[in-house]
Amino acid sequence: MADLLFFRQLNPLCLVLSIFIFYILPAQIQGFRKERTHMIRLNNFMPNIEYPLQWKYSIIGRSLEHIDRAVKEVVDREYSLQFSHISSKGTYQSFILLVEVESEEMRESIFYDLKKHRDILHVL
Repeated sequence: MADLLFFRQLNPLCLVLSIFIFYILPAQIQGFRKERTHMIRLNNFMPNIEYPLQWKYSIIGRSLEHIDRAVKEVVDREYSLQFSHISSKGTYQSFILLVEVESEEMRESIFYDLKKHRDILHVL
């Protein structure tokens, strides 16, 4: 008799959980996906950048010598290279490259050429 009473109390709970799992939760997930899609569209906004200007690139490599050599090969104008950080084991170093860029094409060209260089591990 006690088992029958337990199942009578359990059935409404199962019904409520089933409704929640199959109807309410998917609707909330779809709403979340729609909000996220909206956020992605906002991220595609291109800022209005007025050229010429000083642009900062963060460069990660193994040593100052490697990074300086790579920057000299890529950048054909005056620049400034400043130490930024060293990894905890001393394996990697990061530097800030300041260079005046005349256009978006020049800015992107420097970025991609630095990124492709064998002595540079990462560019931001």
